[in-house]
Amino acid sequence: MTLQICTTATTAGKLRSVAQIGQQAPGAPSSTFFSSFNTPVIDNHGRVAFRAFVGGPGVGTTVQGIWLGQSTQDSDLIVLAGEQASGVPDGVTYGPGIRSPTLSGDGEIAFSASLTSNVQGFSGVRGLWRRDGDSNNRLVAGIGLPAQQTNNNEVFRYFDSSVPVAGGRVAFIGTTEGPNVTDENDMGIWREQSQGLSLVIREGAQLAGAPVGVTPGDFRDLSINKAGNVAFHGFLTGSGVDTSSHFGVWLEGNQGIELVARSGEQAPGASLGVSFLGFDSTVLNSAGEVAFQSFVGRFPGNSSATGIWVSDGRRLSLVALEGSQAAGANPGLIYSSVGDPLLNDSRQVAFAGVTQGTGVNPTNDEFLWSGSDGDLVVVAREGGQAPGVDLGVAFAGGFTAISLNALGQTAFTSQLTGPGVDDTNDMGIWAENLAGELKLIAREGDQVDISDDPTTEQLRTIRSLSLASQTDIQTEPSTGLNDRGEIAFLATFIDGTGQGVFISSVVAVPEPSGATLLLIAIAVSSPLLRRGNLASYR
Repeated sequence: MTLQICTTATTAGKLRSVAQIGQQAPGAPSSTFFSSFNTPVIDNHGRVAFRAFVGGPGVGTTVQGIWLGQSTQDSDLIVLAGEQASGVPDGVTYGPGIRSPTLSGDGEIAFSASLTSNVQGFSGVRGLWRRDGDSNNRLVAGIGLPAQQTNNNEVFRYFDSSVPVAGGRVAFIGTTEGPNVTDENDMGIWREQSQGLSLVIREGAQLAGAPVGVTPGDFRDLSINKAGNVAFHGFLTGSGVDTSSHFGVWLEGNQGIELVARSGEQAPGASLGVSFLGFDSTVLNSAGEVAFQSFVGRFPGNSSATGIWVSDGRRLSLVALEGSQAAGANPGLIYSSVGDPLLNDSRQVAFAGVTQGTGVNPTNDEFLWSGSDGDLVVVAREGGQAPGVDLGVAFAGGFTAISLNALGQTAFTSQLTGPGVDDTNDMGIWAENLAGELKLIAREGDQVDISDDPTTEQLRTIRSLSLASQTDIQTEPSTGLNDRGEIAFLATFIDGTGQGVFISSVVAVPEPSGATLLLIAIAVSSPLLRRGNLASYR
């Protein structure tokens, strides 16, 4: 079904409805209807994955499930509470605790769910499953079930509920319990291989190239790429390690897992003597490059500053550092903080941050940047005119739910301020087209015609919007923006009139042709095309 946003914005375009409250839930028993949705994610084929609650005579009133599709008519049921669970004995069913899925660009889904059963050893167990395309769900791991490639009788005690998936594999951080398991060795990273689940690294294990007796642990922010390689950050323990040198970032390459940055080391691009102090927000691309946020300073006794670096495993490059000149801003405006980075396969990054300097105040100090390290451009600035809305209505900051696709397009949500703005229309979703021009996707207060009959209108007014953030889970894309420029989002309507999952094609890339492919290549390689009119942001 094709929908139209009814708004005065010239950039508004048509939407496609994927699912709405009150519609029959595909694959569920007859007269089972959608009753509410969680924020959707979209793959590079334009298929949307979402978790929903359903109700009806055959299932009750609070049953959860996950669906994947482009519309209600062609959506597939992935999992539904109460159904027989895959990979476990008959009579063991998916329980009520189904978590929101992660989704790769190729359409692979990973999800976790509780199990319900009278079968010994399975009641209360939480499992992790992966699904490729139209195949069955494959059980990857389960809490209380054996932990692969560990000592005898070790079982999983915990794993993250949302896990990255790419290249036909999931990877996850988990903990085990069993004989000889202690707080110093109970954590590990597991990854699917062709022969099954394998242990990538275990807390307390000696890594090649590391000093003897120095071992990693307390793993965080795990990412996996299409090649199956992982990146993460964590702690170091052992001989010679102290509070000035006990954090690290690891990247897996052809030579195995290697330490690419460590606290206590000189931070590239920073003043001499300024070292890494700690790390956060690691994200990996399919080219084997990792971006991360770090806190830097002079140890001991100096307050830290935040920055973003990118590494290919051989060289570290500074992207942005608190206290340095802010990209795309007037001379003298400096970064006062930088947020979590996003990274695409062309080594382009995106992040939000705050600035300070002459003429900067709390109404205009927040920016959103994207581009390659050394050539960042301003996507949006707090206080700048917001595209697609009335003149004088400006971004009020709060750039959130940021996503970056392979073409360098960004999508985000922001608050609004200005004439006619109140709590019924003060938030929207924007995204860049290939030329770097921001377009309004949807705004609170907009009216949407949800009728599938072109002769009859069914207008609904948007009360709230939700867009999936790429920083919520480090996988590709597991976001509301795909590599075709399509955007999936959740809209809730006022007066209790419903809720729906929609796909916008406002900034979508046309089907490939010779001219289109040339434009895409130029857009990715040339930041000049994506600069737009930056004068309004300065």
